[in-house]
Amino acid sequence: MVRQAVWGALGLAVLAALAPVPAEAQRRGRRGAEELKLALLAPEGTSWARLMHEFDAELRRRSGEALGLRLYLGGVQGDEKVVLRKIKVGQLHGGAFTGMGMGEIVSEVRALELPFQYDSYAQVDHVRQRLDARLRERFRAGGYELLGWFELGFVHLFSTRPIRTVQDVRSAKPWVWEGDPLAEAYFKAFEVSPTPLPLPDVLTSLQTGLIDTVYQSPMACVGFQWYTKLSYMSDLPLACATGGLLLKRSVFERLPREHQELLRELGEQYSARVIQLTREENEAAKQTLQEHGIRIVPFDAAESATFREYGKQVSYQLAGEGTGKLFPRALLDEVYAWLAETRDKAGAD
Repeated sequence: MVRQAVWGALGLAVLAALAPVPAEAQRRGRRGAEELKLALLAPEGTSWARLMHEFDAELRRRSGEALGLRLYLGGVQGDEKVVLRKIKVGQLHGGAFTGMGMGEIVSEVRALELPFQYDSYAQVDHVRQRLDARLRERFRAGGYELLGWFELGFVHLFSTRPIRTVQDVRSAKPWVWEGDPLAEAYFKAFEVSPTPLPLPDVLTSLQTGLIDTVYQSPMACVGFQWYTKLSYMSDLPLACATGGLLLKRSVFERLPREHQELLRELGEQYSARVIQLTREENEAAKQTLQEHGIRIVPFDAAESATFREYGKQVSYQLAGEGTGKLFPRALLDEVYAWLAETRDKAGAD
């Protein structure tokens, strides 16, 4: 069940390009409904896919069958960079993206995934709420409408040997998602040269020993079957992986005002359901991992503080203006202030 629920093609992508989207009259689907073509990495049969089908059904019902979604599931339209290119040239209208894909449009979104800085979902929610309006405007300026936030949950280090110290990381052979500047910078701070790979190559590389350490959410580790080649999960979260549902702004603005408002309403409604479902399924996946022999490695306070300091160094290395920078330093200062607020509140409670 958990295996089916995973946002599966965070790497289970089947790269099958489809024909370009034709002109306006040919973008209409069953019963004359105009269909928005959205690409998702989540495969058919998953909880995420089920919710998106429900989104589509409610959108059609409430629009009087005038508007619907055509969902391309399971990564059939390619990985996130390929999907973004297809949206740009009009072959697709939008899709669901991880933080890495969203960061290709608005790099500041990666401030929601700072390494070793988020301790709880309360912190994640607090910072996202504070940044929400600003990031939505940045996406609009970049040519997209953000219909709702998604979430992949807290990401942990999984390995063949226990990792609880900086030296353990330096002795590892870690994987990094190809093209992810935040993860690459994190490992470089530990003086480690990770092996960049696309997600579909990770399991094979674990089998051959090319890598022995990965980072992912518990439910994704189950869904990808990576846990069958691993033995340990570090309990200190590396990050909380974010995501979102994006629609090309020019497509959104062509729609009647009532359909724009309906999309915004349903986008918020279903994204909230996805986030809650993801959190529940990640907890269930932890239990599944332990049942299959994965041992959770605790961190003592001193080591946790060391990892947090490394993460903070990485964050500020990527803050500023110019090439290679992900977010303005002032924004990062704000994020750390908001994180402190949540910690102070938790302490007071």
